Amino acid sequence: MTTSSISILQSNESNRYTNIIGSDGGGAQPRKLLRNQNAETQELRILCFDLTYYNKTTQFLLSCAGVFVLYLLYGYLLELIFTKEGFKSIGWFLTLIQFGFYICFGLLERICDAQRSGVTTLKRNIPLRTYVILAALTLGTMGFSNSSLGYLNFPTQIIFKSCKLIPVMVGSILIQGKRYRTLDFLSAITMCIGLAWFTLANSQISPNFNIIGVVMITLALLCDAVIGNVQEKAMRDYRAPSHEIVFYSYGLGFIYLLAILLITDNFFNGLTFSLQHPRECFGYGFLFSLSGYLGIHFVLALVRSTGAPIAATVTTARKAVTIAISFLFFSKPFTIQYVWSGLLVVSGIYLNVFSKKYKLTLDGIPQRIQHCLFTMGFHAKSSSHKKLQGLQLIAQEKLQTIICSIPGRKDLILEPSLIKPLEHICAASWLKLKGIQRIFKLDATHAISRSAPDQVQLYMLRSDAGTFQRVMAQIKVAYEAQLPTWPEDSAFKYFHMICVPACFAYFHDMLEQEGLYGIVGLHRFNWDFIYLDKGVLSLEIPNVFATTYVNLDNSLLTAISQSLRILQAVCGKPDLVLTYGERSDNILKMLQILGPLPRKSEDNDRFTAILMIDRDKDYAAPLLTPSIYAGLLMEVFTYNAGVLEFGINTNKIVEQKLPIFAIPTEKQNKPKVKSSATDKPSIIRLNSQQDEIYAENRYKHFIDASSQIRAQAKLISLELQKLSNMKLDEMQDYVNRKLPKITELKNKLLCHLNASEKLIEMLGTNYRRTQALEEDILNNHSRKRVFNDIDELLTTDPQRYNSLRLLCLLHIWSGVTTDELIRFIRNYCNYFGHKYAGIFDHLAQAGLLPQLVEDGSALNRTASKLLSNISLNIPKFQQTAFQTNAYRLKLMTSSTDNDGDNGNDTLSATPSTSSASPSYVFNRIYIPLIAQLCTYLLKANNTEDFASKVAMIEHIKMNGCTIKLYNQSVKQGEVKELLPLNKLPILVYVVGGVTYAEISACNMVAKLTESQIVVASDCILAGSDLISSAF
Repeated sequence: MTTSSISILQSNESNRYTNIIGSDGGGAQPRKLLRNQNAETQELRILCFDLTYYNKTTQFLLSCAGVFVLYLLYGYLLELIFTKEGFKSIGWFLTLIQFGFYICFGLLERICDAQRSGVTTLKRNIPLRTYVILAALTLGTMGFSNSSLGYLNFPTQIIFKSCKLIPVMVGSILIQGKRYRTLDFLSAITMCIGLAWFTLANSQISPNFNIIGVVMITLALLCDAVIGNVQEKAMRDYRAPSHEIVFYSYGLGFIYLLAILLITDNFFNGLTFSLQHPRECFGYGFLFSLSGYLGIHFVLALVRSTGAPIAATVTTARKAVTIAISFLFFSKPFTIQYVWSGLLVVSGIYLNVFSKKYKLTLDGIPQRIQHCLFTMGFHAKSSSHKKLQGLQLIAQEKLQTIICSIPGRKDLILEPSLIKPLEHICAASWLKLKGIQRIFKLDATHAISRSAPDQVQLYMLRSDAGTFQRVMAQIKVAYEAQLPTWPEDSAFKYFHMICVPACFAYFHDMLEQEGLYGIVGLHRFNWDFIYLDKGVLSLEIPNVFATTYVNLDNSLLTAISQSLRILQAVCGKPDLVLTYGERSDNILKMLQILGPLPRKSEDNDRFTAILMIDRDKDYAAPLLTPSIYAGLLMEVFTYNAGVLEFGINTNKIVEQKLPIFAIPTEKQNKPKVKSSATDKPSIIRLNSQQDEIYAENRYKHFIDASSQIRAQAKLISLELQKLSNMKLDEMQDYVNRKLPKITELKNKLLCHLNASEKLIEMLGTNYRRTQALEEDILNNHSRKRVFNDIDELLTTDPQRYNSLRLLCLLHIWSGVTTDELIRFIRNYCNYFGHKYAGIFDHLAQAGLLPQLVEDGSALNRTASKLLSNISLNIPKFQQTAFQTNAYRLKLMTSSTDNDGDNGNDTLSATPSTSSASPSYVFNRIYIPLIAQLCTYLLKANNTEDFASKVAMIEHIKMNGCTIKLYNQSVKQGEVKELLPLNKLPILVYVVGGVTYAEISACNMVAKLTESQIVVASDCILAGSDLISSAF
């Protein structure tokens, strides 16, 4: 009875909830925080009730409750009416009553919608001749459906109406020329078998069974099949709202039916009978009409909020409960054949639903089954990643506690660099639910004015003294401007500052110095780890290296230790903690001071070990030029919280160059045209779950990745060329099913193609030259030539970071003398200005360059110069502590395969390397330290085996003890033997930032050892970011 109404509304909403069904992705996706609210949040409204800003669980529960309550009431009342004596003959008059109520409901909704949207006149969009057809079909659907209850029992009618797919498929093939998959026909056949079985069982045991009822319900379904296709075509062509079609379809249908009843002399008979039974006809009629009309809206809300498969599950469960209630409250014979035939119909429904959701074909069923078996078999491996994604909920709870503790109407003002990370935590709709009215971007030059005297302003900023000072100045200006009208209640604070990730004690002193103490509220918010990609976590605190290593300020280590404690609380505390470096030791001590964590009962997916190392223990990894695609993207383009942005003329390389050397390209020389929306910077999300192109190529050598991207682009172009050879019906099916996905894939490919071209353009000329220099440094080849080449690179390609980066690599590997440093400083300042002279002290503070001190005597300086000019076959490089440890840990690999390959300096000439070793990330010349330590740890059979490989390295500690001491304790039985590890996930944390080359190397180690490695840090960085920390 309600099928035509559902199809009326579903046609209007098909484009809206199809996108929701299709966006069934995994993981926590980043959401736009500052875009238009309507574009960001799918509106969910049931009549005048707005459910848009409720969480998904609340929306689902409300929709389910509405569907069950309303449709159970609808079915009960409808069957109750037709069980009364004499109602069998007035089924069509009862339909007239229902049409009258539906007209009133549709008109009321139409008026309310017009008032809400500000429309003064109600305009009809669809031509009247179309409504003439729709009204006749609506009348046939509703009238035959109602009248069939006089000849069939209610469960049989429910089963027939569940098989609506069969006539709809026939109608859509005949009317719209649609094409269906084999599985769709299989689902229709399954429904037919179940329907025939149910009807046969009903005819054998039911005394009231009549073939006229089967004919009537079949005619109702045929009308419904035609009406659904006519409605879909009309709404697509004229874009009419659903309430308009309800009003006109039922209005004209009411006129049709009234005329038919008057002609057949059944109107007055029905009216007389209804007046004799007003409660059943008008009272029950109003209730079941209202419940049916409202039920339509709840079904649509369920589809929009959860998707078609879950909606189908709920409605099917509702039908099962309806049938059970029918047998419970109304006596009728029962047979077990009802159950089996009903299950056949249900299986046909789900076969159709999942065929549309997953685009299944008969050939795709085995792959789908294999995927399900794989998911079930490897649930333990993926559950740890699901727990890591759950860190978002903890961060939301923290932020909610802060926001809800501040009363009043609130505006949120964000530091620009915090916008992208915050999108991983929550959306604008979530903030609105928590009381945030408006969201602004912090402008250093213009303060955001308060819109009302009682408006509260929340500033979210990083824990940086400079930013804190600027925000404080803006607040002071606003406070002094409104001081004459400032409320007498001084205890209430209208300004609040949320510091990420910590609120330092000197912030209170700064407020007191500016006279704002007590006026401004201070809050600390640490969002802990953000799940950027599978196996990649980040705190998104980019100033840790500058603060901790350059400024020697350990204040941020407290926030890091607290985040690690939260991570251990979620994923379990490991038995083994391996630390390397002073900062890592301090973090471990802070974790111990924070106290023990409760032991988790489930140990199947906890971290079995944590490896923490300081960034200064492996400076070579960020300073070397990576060879993999993801690493090179980081070298050239701006990165923030898993998102790369690149425009036509802006990137890191262009910003580093002297303006006089920034020669414009041919594209830049072209005359500029007016900017449009398409001129916005392109975006690549470094998330394998959101970008399949990135997922396939992220850890490949750049040449392999570039070739793969071009090959995929050719396949897409060939796929799009097929459209020109298709027939009209094939083209329509192709556009509806495949084209949206291909278009989305094409846009992603275009971004990656543009990024690859820009990489070659920016790095191509000096890529091999830089790698050759790095190889010479690591192999101790011709120190004098290496230093001269670095000087020459400063002259020929003056970038602020590239030559500094090579000099730092030279120093940490073999040392740089004072004379060499003074010479380089002189040349560098001549090019870029003497304002940069102080950065060399900062780099020296971090251990990347030597301290600028004079040698002991003139004799030593002369001897040093003479020694540097000796051309003997003896080592002229010093062996630093880092180089000694690198050889002990076997971080260096053979690179003789590339000797003599200096004929071509372009990026595309780089040879493709084998990825069988973690060293492939640096063209087989160096293995990142964290990858090598993971290899030793995962392959060690016992503690003694591991100690034999790393015991010579000072400052490596296991559970707070040196390796030798811990090994002795294990031998003496004082400590439990923890090795070998049982292939549970291990966590690697780098204090001071990690590179994608290191992440890729750890991913290779995980594959080779069949283990899981999660790499975490305070930020993801490139070598240029490390050097820029000193500026």
